[in-house]
Amino acid sequence: MNDRQMLDEMGIIYDVIEADLSRLAQRDISTAQSRLDGLDDEQVKVYAECMKNGDVFPEIVVSVSSNDRVYVLSGNHRVAAARSIGRATLPALRVTNLTDAQKQLIVAGANNKHGKNITIDDRRAQACAMVEVFGWTLVDSARQFSLTVGQIETALQARRSHVRWDQLAQNNKMPAKKHGNDRMRNLMRLRSDKAYVAAAEASPLLQTNEFDALVAEANRKLNEDEAVELFASVIRRADDRARSTGTKKASGATPLAAISRMDNSLHKLTIEMARSQTDEDKTETIIHLHRMSTRIRELLDGIA
Repeated sequence: MNDRQMLDEMGIIYDVIEADLSRLAQRDISTAQSRLDGLDDEQVKVYAECMKNGDVFPEIVVSVSSNDRVYVLSGNHRVAAARSIGRATLPALRVTNLTDAQKQLIVAGANNKHGKNITIDDRRAQACAMVEVFGWTLVDSARQFSLTVGQIETALQARRSHVRWDQLAQNNKMPAKKHGNDRMRNLMRLRSDKAYVAAAEASPLLQTNEFDALVAEANRKLNEDEAVELFASVIRRADDRARSTGTKKASGATPLAAISRMDNSLHKLTIEMARSQTDEDKTETIIHLHRMSTRIRELLDGIA
């Protein structure tokens, strides 16, 4: 499906113009980025070569804002390719008087229906934007982006946890590296900020089931200091073990600890793949499995 067909399907009126590339801005600030990794340089090079060879591309989609700025809603790779070979214009479908939600749907719809394939993380980010910014229900967002309600809820909790982490990092010594989305989501369950900071430091030392159990126990504590102590004791025990064996201060980044955590993650990913309903989800899981198995081999080589 090309952009013209997509707009027709959405019932959006447009006119066809020759867009001046010097006037185009990449993204309207009222819309969320469709791909987390931005433009793909290789994709741009491929498009540029095709344009040099005379291949005809579908029109891009542009939106004219109230201050007469012209934004690209669909076709950023095509615009970058055309600029790279010195073209001044591209055929475009111009839309006006759209709501921010309509513009976001065009951005998301274009990337879901054609062009470079977007990842499941991209789809989760788009779905979260529709819920948080535009007030969509979880059910409607899940249907639009081919996700489950649970996947969106998990992504929302992880996103909020990342925001909380950044806020706490301004006044507290947070670990240098954030954790995976599952851990970030479970950290968000902690009501106390002090417990959140302590749990973030202890997290790499714990298996997923141990960490989840401690988070649940911490939330049952009426006293904030008692909740913090649960995670502080984990760090003290790990440091004691490190001193007794003459190793460096425990950080959770030892090869054996990393392998243990990865083994647990591999088990979870295997279950996810068994439950996956689409080829894209299965492919994404297989990629993660391959990366983990490669990392485990590297760690084992280091121990040997």
